[in-house]
Amino acid sequence: ELIMEQGLQKVPIPKNNGKEIEFRRPVPFPVATTPLTEGSLPPAQKLKFENIKAQVYQFGAYTPYTDMVATTTYDPFITVVSEESGSQMDRTRDSLVRDMLCGGTNVKYAGDALSRAEITKAATVADFQRIWAQLKAKNVPAIDGWYLAKIHPDVAVTLMQDERWIGAHQYTDSTPIMRGEIGSLVGFRFIVSSQAKVYAPAKVCGTFNRLTVQTAATSGTSVKINEIIPQADCTAFTGPVDVYVDGAKNKVTAVTYGADGATLTLQTAVSVAVGKMICGTGAGKNGDAVYASIIHGANAAATCDLEGQGMKLIVKPLGYNDALDLEGSVGWKFAAAMLLLSEPYIVRYESVEANSQTAVEN
Repeated sequence: ELIMEQGLQKVPIPKNNGKEIEFRRPVPFPVATTPLTEGSLPPAQKLKFENIKAQVYQFGAYTPYTDMVATTTYDPFITVVSEESGSQMDRTRDSLVRDMLCGGTNVKYAGDALSRAEITKAATVADFQRIWAQLKAKNVPAIDGWYLAKIHPDVAVTLMQDERWIGAHQYTDSTPIMRGEIGSLVGFRFIVSSQAKVYAPAKVCGTFNRLTVQTAATSGTSVKINEIIPQADCTAFTGPVDVYVDGAKNKVTAVTYGADGATLTLQTAVSVAVGKMICGTGAGKNGDAVYASIIHGANAAATCDLEGQGMKLIVKPLGYNDALDLEGSVGWKFAAAMLLLSEPYIVRYESVEANSQTAVEN
């Protein structure tokens, strides 16, 4: 189910016009506060434009199947793989749109944090009110009188505790409910999606991004951890890798395998107690995953499908490409450009939530 594109411009790209689309954004006129002189025209003004370009890219995947699979599997194979392929296509598109929206530079961190690494607070209504005021102050156009907030379910749980929350089922006007819409609060309509961006700590070694100290270290560069990292991953480790050790920046330069827990070699000596966190960078410095809520008004961004190359599920029957009807396939594809039109119209709001210590990147 497509969630992230809601509230964005949708502009088709005609055939035979290349793989690039260009938008012309008018530069707003300044206010004109100088009184007119009787009988005289004021100086003429010219409308100026900013050009914004984006490339068209094609995406797709397919699953082959054989006549034996189609006739012997216990499940209705074609139906199942078609449903899964359709879901993959939707989630891929939603993720691409989400990443485009998250690519803006207009960001607000929960509480008083000044960077992603410093965030320790969950989402608050007060923060959303400040963002609402920021958008209003910049004359960002609303969508049917509201700004949209596209949030993760974990963020939704936090905000729904506020007594001012109005569930979508409680709406009294005739405004159509959007896909994924769960409620409204302080000038925002909230749309929930599991595809809302989560930033988790980067991997330190193998698949491990959060590690805990097993043996305390005092002014040392060698730290034994609880996690048993596979020997192959320890051997393949290439450093240095940036980490936080109990919230302080450091680097891991080597990882030594241990049957009861690996040993990390750090670039800078540390004193660290048992149970403290060592984690990769890119999220909270204490190992918390960070949730990004996307907040925007009208005309903030656009998605542009190439004519004839929109989202398409493609089912090839058995024998479409062979003489013995041995093989078929189910796949999907689309070709589109996605671009930010006005960064001031979008805010990426980052917070940590109750599940931040275990949440994974998406």
